[in-house]
Amino acid sequence: MKKAMIFAVAAVLVIGLHSVSFARSEYLVGAKLGYAGPTGDFGEDFDGGFLYGFFGEVAYSPYFSVEGSLVRHTHDESEQGLGELFPIHLQMSMFPDIEEEHFGGEKSLTMNELTLNGKVYLPTEGIRPYLTFGVGGYFWKFDIKNLGDNTETDFGVNGGGGLLLPVGERVYLGVDARYTHVWTQIAADEQSLKFWNIVGLVAYGF
Repeated sequence: MKKAMIFAVAAVLVIGLHSVSFARSEYLVGAKLGYAGPTGDFGEDFDGGFLYGFFGEVAYSPYFSVEGSLVRHTHDESEQGLGELFPIHLQMSMFPDIEEEHFGGEKSLTMNELTLNGKVYLPTEGIRPYLTFGVGGYFWKFDIKNLGDNTETDFGVNGGGGLLLPVGERVYLGVDARYTHVWTQIAADEQSLKFWNIVGLVAYGF
């Protein structure tokens, strides 16, 4: 099921970007740097983390474009420790050959996001505010120091908004904020990973 989901997301990314690339020869490529802030049970277990990534955008019209992006962020265990999202019985199910007394190592969660978003730009001059909504594959890894890691791949959605500011003939700066909800099932427990990505971005147009 997960392999089929990954294939479907990848197909949508490729087909979507390919189909709009012939509509209008306006492209952006750029980088994102910022902060990923967990919320809900994810926020109880893990601290916020540094975010970085890359994106490409193809304009379909003056007011609509499609963006594909690849982003990565890592979160360390919170001061309160784990319990809400990854209680000890789930940790033990991830590492069935390890005795409970060995689960005291430092814990972290790394998220890699591969997303496809539509962006609707408001009809303004100069600064270009936009709204965005999209889907993606979320590849995350739960790691316990000296024990190993457990990797999962899940489906999620995101939405938010931002703005672009032209600072040269082809150079843009911007800010972007998106809320993400990822559905996952760890052992027999249905869970969700919820977080905000708040980034600054720089882009080049051609």
